[in-house]
Amino acid sequence: MRLSTIRRGVIGENLVVADCLKRGMDVYKPCVDDKTVDLLVLINSKPITIQVKNHKSMNTKSSISISIKATKADVIAVPYEGKVFYFKNERKNERWGLSIAIKTPRNNQKQYIHFAKDYEDFPYDNI
Repeated sequence: MRLSTIRRGVIGENLVVADCLKRGMDVYKPCVDDKTVDLLVLINSKPITIQVKNHKSMNTKSSISISIKATKADVIAVPYEGKVFYFKNERKNERWGLSIAIKTPRNNQKQYIHFAKDYEDFPYDNI
């Protein structure tokens, strides 16, 4: 059975909620998510908004691409195979994209590569 976009979105959000709860955050979900914010978490009483983005498939054999629509969210969360990768949204209200390497590229290039392991920590852990 092939999952619809809506079902994949709900599964992705639930994976992010579980990950945030494991990190000890208080997690809140809006009643309506039409303002490009899927979740709100509290870290030391400071609210941080999250937009969850799912990807459809591997971009190459070693990377995935994420397309981010304009959002007000502070953080973009991308669930992938049991892990969640977090990106600080420094381009609010702007469309942008990012490729992240899940595996080391075949040519072993390390410079100018966004490695997934570098995005496993929540960007606001130290508030």
